[in-house]
Amino acid sequence: MDNSKQFLKNQDILPRISFKDGKEHIVKLLNDKIDKIQDGTGKEIEGVKYLVEEDNENKSFFTSSIGLIAKLADLEENTMVGIKMIRKKTDAGYRSSFEVRLIDDNIPVIENETEPSVLDNEDSSSNIQVEDEQ
Repeated sequence: MDNSKQFLKNQDILPRISFKDGKEHIVKLLNDKIDKIQDGTGKEIEGVKYLVEEDNENKSFFTSSIGLIAKLADLEENTMVGIKMIRKKTDAGYRSSFEVRLIDDNIPVIENETEPSVLDNEDSSSNIQVEDEQ
């Protein structure tokens, strides 16, 4: 639907990234801003909206995860990262955690890697895991 895509583009509405798919999203951090959204019940939630580049396309995502925001706050604009949400069922519901991995432009990314790689001192990548209850 080309007209629908053009309408969204004209309205400056970007495609959104959802981490609920369980996949790692490799993105370049472009910009962030404090924002608010309404959840399914109409309750207003404050968080941060990120403008990123994924697969050479500008996209956005919103998060209210304090842990994820804290980790991304330490990074500079134009930093490449891999972000993956991991959900675990607990007695109280679900617990979400986010893995944030710095991407070095000189190291190729393996798309279907299922386990974190073992890092040595010469590797400039790092794994950071944060947890939030949802």
